[in-house]
Amino acid sequence: MAFNVSALGFGDNVVDRYEHIHTMYPGGNAVNFAVYAKKCGAARSAYMGIFGNDAAAEHVIASLENEGVELAKCKQLIGENGAACVTVVDGDRVFLGSNEGGIRGDARYVLDRFDLAYMKQFDVVHSGNYCFTERELPKLEAAGITVSFDFSDDSTDEYYEQIAPYVDFAFFSAADAASEDEIRERLAWVKSLGPRLYRQRLALRAALPMMVSVTIGSMPSPWQT
Repeated sequence: MAFNVSALGFGDNVVDRYEHIHTMYPGGNAVNFAVYAKKCGAARSAYMGIFGNDAAAEHVIASLENEGVELAKCKQLIGENGAACVTVVDGDRVFLGSNEGGIRGDARYVLDRFDLAYMKQFDVVHSGNYCFTERELPKLEAAGITVSFDFSDDSTDEYYEQIAPYVDFAFFSAADAASEDEIRERLAWVKSLGPRLYRQRLALRAALPMMVSVTIGSMPSPWQT
């Protein structure tokens, strides 16, 4: 079923390298958002971010193109793509380390007026706390662009206070499974910072962001060690 909705993921793209099976999967919060918007029937879906120029980057690019996600405003720079080393222990995914976003962490995406004109074509722009997009959020607000933002389960109160005023839809995870009263109190506090819609995910494996099932159409690529 198609919906007359346009969605854009702005920020992170990575590969997760599963050490025990020598396979890498594409992903990233912003990338996953764009892919699943497309899979859920969005009429238009795009990703906007920075790629490196290595095999990991080419794998993510090819995967997004295969999913029909628009990449017109992406940049490709010389350097490592974002990557994390992962394994699975007793059925749970365990992160072993990362390159902190690779080139994307060093060369931030700075929005100009032409980028903003492009982004205004979309109903919602999604980003998150691993996207390195924080300093661009005031530009999005000033341009009247609707912003969705994932605070995950590890954002500090100070981070919320800095970022939430520029966000329309706020999402975060209750990783430590607080009581219902504590969850409601937390939701009320997030609401007071400015978002129009706010939602807390419970600490259920299926609800956690970036789980094994949340990869781009399960499109693996082997690599040599």
